[in-house]
Amino acid sequence: MAPVYVSSVEVLTPDYPASVCVPSGALALDGEREHIFNSEDHVTVTLRTAAFKTIDTNACMHYAADKGLFTSPVSFEPDLPSSAHQIHEQRQP
Repeated sequence: MAPVYVSSVEVLTPDYPASVCVPSGALALDGEREHIFNSEDHVTVTLRTAAFKTIDTNACMHYAADKGLFTSPVSFEPDLPSSAHQIHEQRQP
């Protein structure tokens, strides 16, 4: 892995665009390096407060369990072609 050098650090002010001052690179958002840029591009980033809604999955699962939402029996029949149903039925005990 190549070393990464930091030349400066600045505080981002919400809702104010900040220029990216490197000749080329890639912006990685959520781990995806989809945004490649070069010296001809003018790149800015803007910090947005409360830009993304997130769900606390752990809290949702606890809430559903506490309210008994997972206690009803569920019937599941796989969506298989008719020939596959015969194989599926033969494999079930």
